[in-house]
Amino acid sequence: MKRKLIPLESIAERDHLAWAFWRAAQGKRGRPEVQAFAKNLDENLDRMQSEILSGTVGVGRMHSFEIRDPKRRVIHAPCFRERVLHHALMAYLGPVFERSLVADTFACLPGRGSWAAVLRAQQHSRSYGWFLKMDMRSYFASID
Repeated sequence: MKRKLIPLESIAERDHLAWAFWRAAQGKRGRPEVQAFAKNLDENLDRMQSEILSGTVGVGRMHSFEIRDPKRRVIHAPCFRERVLHHALMAYLGPVFERSLVADTFACLPGRGSWAAVLRAQQHSRSYGWFLKMDMRSYFASID
């Protein structure tokens, strides 16, 4: 895979961070954390820009909650500020990462969701007489 230089200045560009905010806020505008960030949007984006350029961005603030779908799962969700940073980074890094993924990767990719995965699984089931169903307990929770 060919490497591509992505300067921090591009990621920290003010218009790009504003775009990342609007992407991260989609469907979440009523949440208090999003409203608080939006209330001081200029200050928050300026601070994020300077932290990106100085290499001092703090990450790791998450809240955890439990869901059952149907089995118990603990979800660790980043704070809204980090979601904005994720969108800013992935706009540049996403296409680079996507080129290195196997063809049957569907999660969180534009145009490839659950339905595309079901269709691909049906193709495989017609081609092969066997399958493996696997789930690794607490896999992501075990990663430092």
